[in-house]
Amino acid sequence: MSEELDDLFNFNPEQIKQFEEAEETSSSRSNPPDGDYTVKVAKAFGQKTAKGELQLNLHLKITNGEHKGRLLFKNYFLDGKNSKIGISYLKKDLVTCGIKLKGLDELKEKLPDLLDLNLAVVKKTKDPTSKFYNLFINSLLSEDSDPDYQDNDSDRM
Repeated sequence: MSEELDDLFNFNPEQIKQFEEAEETSSSRSNPPDGDYTVKVAKAFGQKTAKGELQLNLHLKITNGEHKGRLLFKNYFLDGKNSKIGISYLKKDLVTCGIKLKGLDELKEKLPDLLDLNLAVVKKTKDPTSKFYNLFINSLLSEDSDPDYQDNDSDRM
């Protein structure tokens, strides 16, 4: 190492103490662990993927427990090679959320109905080395299922 680097890494006792006392927790940017969560739908919107395929995205804010305030993401592919399964899961999940569509063409006008819904979900990761996970919507919860939840987000759609 050069002298400059030696000087750079010459830590004082306070820095050494801070390092010793620092928690060895995962980054706040990492995904919450697999498990059951109570969430509130914070955003619901459509977008095109990098391949140009239509995708519906849900941003779900965890409303209680150790990971309160963190986000989980649910994406539905609505065209392309994964559209059959994406549309199938979407229809099932919409019914679980109390939203019945006569046809897929009603989806855009019904997206606002998803906002602020309280849901019970399960997060499952197939490959622990992957950043990708599955998120299953199990049930719609009553509005008062999380009295401590306060939403501070103003940009919803």
